[in-house]
Amino acid sequence: MNIQWIQSAIAWVVLAILCIVPPGVNAIPEQPRNEVAFYVEAYGEVVPESDDKVALAHRVFQRVRAVADKNSKRRPKLIVGRSRYAEKGLDV
Repeated sequence: MNIQWIQSAIAWVVLAILCIVPPGVNAIPEQPRNEVAFYVEAYGEVVPESDDKVALAHRVFQRVRAVADKNSKRRPKLIVGRSRYAEKGLDV
């Protein structure tokens, strides 16, 4: 694996974790950039069917979610977004 892909994957995992944090915990929930929907709308979502790495990430996420705490009212969801650099032809 190349380091750029790992850095990008870490960024998306952090973004996925932000999805599962309850809205009242966000520092400034009224800011659109604090919401995952903003980034999905701005850059788009990569679906598992279109990318092997995304499919692998979803399979790993499903396995982690299967053993995670199920007492939470919100179930975590993995969303993989397109990179803003993809428009410029850079593979980050």
